[in-house]
Amino acid sequence: MEPSQEGRPACGNKIKRPPNAYILFSREWRKKIAALYTTERSTDISMRLGLMWNALPVEERQKYHDLQQLAAKEHSLKHPGYSYNPHKARRQKAAQVDAHSVLRMQVCRLEAQLADKDAEISRLRSLVIKVLKEYHTAEIEGLQPSCRQKVS
Repeated sequence: MEPSQEGRPACGNKIKRPPNAYILFSREWRKKIAALYTTERSTDISMRLGLMWNALPVEERQKYHDLQQLAAKEHSLKHPGYSYNPHKARRQKAAQVDAHSVLRMQVCRLEAQLADKDAEISRLRSLVIKVLKEYHTAEIEGLQPSCRQKVS
């Protein structure tokens, strides 16, 4: 198996599960299908791969199931004592989602504060313009002494 397929730790010391038969099939065929259908999106290619996998004869599928068993043996030699625990994986994913939700709420709160600050700045800007207009009007009408000295 190539080093890129060995399941390097994604974050921290997380060990990836060994690939199943479909994943091995997909790894082999994805680039070939993508080269044939260059305008298709990844989702379309995935659908094609799924249809191809379902259409494979049992003998052909067995090749990938044998590769899966070989990969599982290699994985167990490389990571002795590893066992996949779907409940733990779900809890970890839920914790990540919760952390993301907390961050999203903080971002929303900050955006709301920023909008409040923008509204306050607009209000103050309008007030300054209003005061300047009143001052300018009063200066023109002679109600307020001019800041400029008259040159005689």
